[in-house]
Amino acid sequence: MIFLLPSPATLYSPYDEELKKWDDNYNVTSKTIEEFARNQGVQFIDLNTPLRNEIAKDFILAADRDCHLNTLGVSKLFEIVSQYIKVNQTTKDTP
Repeated sequence: MIFLLPSPATLYSPYDEELKKWDDNYNVTSKTIEEFARNQGVQFIDLNTPLRNEIAKDFILAADRDCHLNTLGVSKLFEIVSQYIKVNQTTKDTP
């Protein structure tokens, strides 16, 4: 599995017009990695939407426009990634 962790600019872009340009750059990066993963037979998970959903509810970064997750952010990231791994493992174990 390859997980893509978005930058803070990408997480904040829905709330700050100046950061909208980051969305285009991020989308190119995401699509490039997704294509690479598909060609390698590896599952690709873009964490942008799940983390945007989290930041809409709770502040998950260390400081405004910081690129480091705070304690809640680390917990949320762990929950999200664990769920993807659990679902993937369950799918692989099912005949």
